[in-house]
Amino acid sequence: MKIKYLSLLIIFILSTNVSFSQNNCNCCSDKHQQFDFWLGKWMVYDTLGNKIGENIIEKIEDNCLVSEHWTGSKGTTGRSYNYYEASDSTWNQLWIDNKGGRLELKGKASKNKMILYSEASENNKGELIKNRISWIGNPDGTVSQIWDIVNDSNDLKTRLFEGIYKKESEFIKTVEFPSLDGILITANIYEIDKNAPVILLCHQARFNKFEYDGIALELNKLGFNCIAIDQRSGGPISSKSNETNLRARKAEKPTSYLDAEQDIIAAINYTNNYFDKPLILWGSSYSSTLALYLASSNDKVLAVISFSPGNYFAEQKGSLTDILPNLKKPMFITSSREESKYIDELLSKTTLGDNQIHFIPEGTGYHGSRSLWKGIEGGEEYWIAIKKFLSKLE
Repeated sequence: MKIKYLSLLIIFILSTNVSFSQNNCNCCSDKHQQFDFWLGKWMVYDTLGNKIGENIIEKIEDNCLVSEHWTGSKGTTGRSYNYYEASDSTWNQLWIDNKGGRLELKGKASKNKMILYSEASENNKGELIKNRISWIGNPDGTVSQIWDIVNDSNDLKTRLFEGIYKKESEFIKTVEFPSLDGILITANIYEIDKNAPVILLCHQARFNKFEYDGIALELNKLGFNCIAIDQRSGGPISSKSNETNLRARKAEKPTSYLDAEQDIIAAINYTNNYFDKPLILWGSSYSSTLALYLASSNDKVLAVISFSPGNYFAEQKGSLTDILPNLKKPMFITSSREESKYIDELLSKTTLGDNQIHFIPEGTGYHGSRSLWKGIEGGEEYWIAIKKFLSKLE
């Protein structure tokens, strides 16, 4: 009898939980998912391909609200809340921005499309006009947003905005190009805008291009294109291999630090041709040392960023202590706090000029560009310093 009673109790509890779970999902209908094509972390471009902002669209409040967080390239920010109203089968939006702008919209969805209108109001000519904003999910995964002013018959009067949304991952593409000796170099291009400045990212010893995976995305947000390369002097990071290193070893080519200089030179040429402009050369550890030599002699290098350089190649290439006084380009040099005394030695004959910075962290810091990895302790002070430096180069 007890077993029978216990079985009935379990069945009752399970059925109650299932019923509660089903009834508790108030915003899980197909109607509530009609705006899901807009969800994601987006870069937004105008019709000429210029980046105009970033937008983060996500569901909150148990999927009952679609939240928008806009950050424009010229300082405008704004938020909207979007929701499906079951009582009249409409979608509704409330938008508020940091300029005091406010807009309320209402409308309906069709497949991969949302069209919302404001209430009609009179313009200065006494005509009734409305805002009409349309979102279209395109077959290639992008989203088009169009903001029109229409008359009371929905005829177009003025187009205020037309933008294309592209997801962050779409800006990363892998390319290959030859080094000076013909070995193929593998690189990731993080392209946001062909007209934006570009940074060439070179890794430290035993590493590869993925030293910069998170860093490059942050630099994209600051308005910079990036190319991160595999140099032949390097190795794997977790499961990510250094493909240039593997090719060089297979071809029985030497893979010392100085052997990698030709890879960086080839990457400078490739980057300059690809974006048709001078570049910012960024190095980490041994490659930061090579970056300083190359910045001093290569006209395709506009500025240099050097994380943890040393006078490693003084015998082969001359001492940086003697070379750096003649480097007049913008220069950012940093390291861990312990290593800063070696940077002081490198700069002992140099008087730093405009936008030439030796940044010493307040905290312990780290060797190389890993100082900027997400979640690393003390990384924020490096980011503050590098942002200040880069802001003067845009």
